Amino acid sequence: MLRFDIDTSGIDGLIKSLNPDLKRVGETLDLAGGYAANMWEGAASGLMLPGMNRKVVWPAYAQSIKHNLRGELEVVVSGDQSMTQSATGAQSAWDMKPGLLAHAKTAKDGHRYKVIPFTHKFSNLSDEAVAALINNVRNFASEVGMRSKILSEGSVAYRAKGGYANAGEAIPVSNYTWTTGHESGIRMGNNGPATFRVVSDRSNPASWWYPARTENPILEAVWDAVKKDIEEWIVSAWWEAMGNANSTR
Repeated sequence: MLRFDIDTSGIDGLIKSLNPDLKRVGETLDLAGGYAANMWEGAASGLMLPGMNRKVVWPAYAQSIKHNLRGELEVVVSGDQSMTQSATGAQSAWDMKPGLLAHAKTAKDGHRYKVIPFTHKFSNLSDEAVAALINNVRNFASEVGMRSKILSEGSVAYRAKGGYANAGEAIPVSNYTWTTGHESGIRMGNNGPATFRVVSDRSNPASWWYPARTENPILEAVWDAVKKDIEEWIVSAWWEAMGNANSTR
């Protein structure tokens, strides 16, 4: 939540004696609230502001952001609290395999497996992958994207036979190297270029983990983006109100 107001506790006597018209100040605060809300909505809709470390594209979150005046001299800009936490909070690495295999097929030998499709944009493909699609190349092999990923700074508590390790049984699987490039096997699917990968009970314990993410300071980035303008608007409106009150005395 973003909140900005004018603290008049130290000059109550002066305000009462001058009796300024605070309507203009309230209108400016309302304008400032709308400006901050629009910037926040942008940050929730793919706008990458300085200070953010990852892009957020979440229409429902953007739609939840509102601004409201509270009294004459306070405006509050708010968004859905749980969505804000999800969009901004840090998160430990987590194993996607249990969820992916929840409704998986069962092989003849009893192990579970599922084929996961990945769609690709033509604009993101290498020239070699595009040529493979044009020429209908099967079993296209590529090393593009073959890298090691760091899932977390420490190790993930996971047993090789499946399931989380008990205390003292942590097995370090904090990094994992892809065994194939992400364009390998690419072909045209119903929704454009696609690759397919298999996840199963036999998958490497360190594979199919969603990497840890650090805190994404969206609110701080929004405030940094609007602070200068808002402070100038409020100061100008405040002095205008005080000056007009003084000139009518």
